[in-house]
Amino acid sequence: MTAQEVLKETFELHDQVITFREGLGKMAPFEVVHIMEGNDRHQQGHNLHTFEGVMHRYQDQQAARLHNVARLINLSLLEWMFTALKRGSGTESSSRYPDMDFKARDCTMEKVLVESAELVRDILASVPYYLDLLNPQHSIEARYLIWPLTSIVGLDVCPPLARQYIKDRLMALGYKFNMRQAIEVATMLDQRDQVQKW
Repeated sequence: MTAQEVLKETFELHDQVITFREGLGKMAPFEVVHIMEGNDRHQQGHNLHTFEGVMHRYQDQQAARLHNVARLINLSLLEWMFTALKRGSGTESSSRYPDMDFKARDCTMEKVLVESAELVRDILASVPYYLDLLNPQHSIEARYLIWPLTSIVGLDVCPPLARQYIKDRLMALGYKFNMRQAIEVATMLDQRDQVQKW
């Protein structure tokens, strides 16, 4: 398969995933709670740690997992688009991929990053549902959070503030539910960031 064919397939898959996510939203809706807007009833009895003041409330853990899996698939496709756009922008992309009309698809690096940031924000909005609202005896359900967090933190399309939040929440997840692997991942991410700063 040529790079052009892969990119074309990526666009088609991206459209299909969006359709799937829309259907999933109808089948398993969730509540979006804006903590910063004074929804104190959601904070009563809980010390909620949200990313940008937003959390999602799902019907159950299965619904939360399904939504996060669909978001991760979407993010992976956006990462591929971002990589293709990064290799050549504007006319370079057009000459590199002559059959791909990036403008007609309204596909720019900026739009890919904005869409990616929204997906990351949605995944992170599920963190309080798992971490802050579950009791320590529900550690099996909390384990389902490690995979999406560790998957998105390494993507180029993951915003820097989200990376910081992920490291913090992985550490909290590890201590609250006694999950050594979450603490180890958070520590490795922290060490990697310190090396990059140095």
